[in-house]
Amino acid sequence: MPRVVVTGLGLVSSIGSTLDDATAALREDGSGLVELPEMAEFGLAGRVYAPVQGWDPAKVSRRARLTMSTAAMYAAAAACDAIEDAALDLDRTDRGRVSTLIGTTFGGINEASKMHRLVTARKKSRAGITGAVKAMNATASDNVAAMLGLQGRAYSASSNAVSGADNIGQAYELIRHRLSDVV
Repeated sequence: MPRVVVTGLGLVSSIGSTLDDATAALREDGSGLVELPEMAEFGLAGRVYAPVQGWDPAKVSRRARLTMSTAAMYAAAAACDAIEDAALDLDRTDRGRVSTLIGTTFGGINEASKMHRLVTARKKSRAGITGAVKAMNATASDNVAAMLGLQGRAYSASSNAVSGADNIGQAYELIRHRLSDVV
């Protein structure tokens, strides 16, 4: 049975979008939560959220961003960082044996909401051809795979608050059962 190890890390988060920033925030008991009083206008009791900090959109090409939801852009930036951290040379890797699993609960909820508003207002032509791609749950995994030219499996197991952990488990299984070499 092959050995399964994590060789590269990447993240985009509310406590920083570099490993050093996130580690420092965790060591200082930092929280990415901030108050957003405007949430009360929507009838929500909770008024805190966790906005992403320090994300660099330049990590993802403008062309690739055309079909990406915000969540997919975050995932693409984190994937690029993980590949760099692992010193993985994709040009020397069989891309057919590289799979892309990214845990998302809502792949493109903002895009789905936008499309609903446009269709309801009978302006469906303004939703754009990429609207469906941005809205689907697997938008992050599919877009990252396309951006990097990966040809292995690409999907997103969605299980609410533990989607990320479930996808790590799925990645382990793909490698353990020799269905992929890299995930």
